[in-house]
Amino acid sequence: MPFLSVLLVGCGGNEKPETVLVSGLVTLDGKPLSKGTVTFQSKSRGEGTLNRPAIGQIDENGRVQLSTFEEGDGVLPGNYTVVITAFENDPSVEEYAAGAQRKSLIPEKYSNPLTSGLEAVVTEGENEFTFDLHQKK
Repeated sequence: MPFLSVLLVGCGGNEKPETVLVSGLVTLDGKPLSKGTVTFQSKSRGEGTLNRPAIGQIDENGRVQLSTFEEGDGVLPGNYTVVITAFENDPSVEEYAAGAQRKSLIPEKYSNPLTSGLEAVVTEGENEFTFDLHQKK
């Protein structure tokens, strides 16, 4: 009977990979961006690689703390493309269905992983990043 209990303990399947703390500052032309979302999208595409994104909300001071599995848990170590979105307004589902548009506070290029030009390498230990976005002039 003790052998069976050992097997049951080892078969939980709920273990999450180790994450590391990742925080940052997002600025627009040198001034803190006061709202928005930062997403880290894994550049790893190999078999057996966990490609789970990490997401964080930008606060009123431009600060962000990223999460992968639960709030504030951090990011899996690896190489990431970074996508940032920030909208002036967030229409309701009904408003959006009726044709309301969201107005971006930042250039659209930052919201696309193919054009953002933003990257991050997350390593063991705490990681702090600054993303200084620029308006077209």
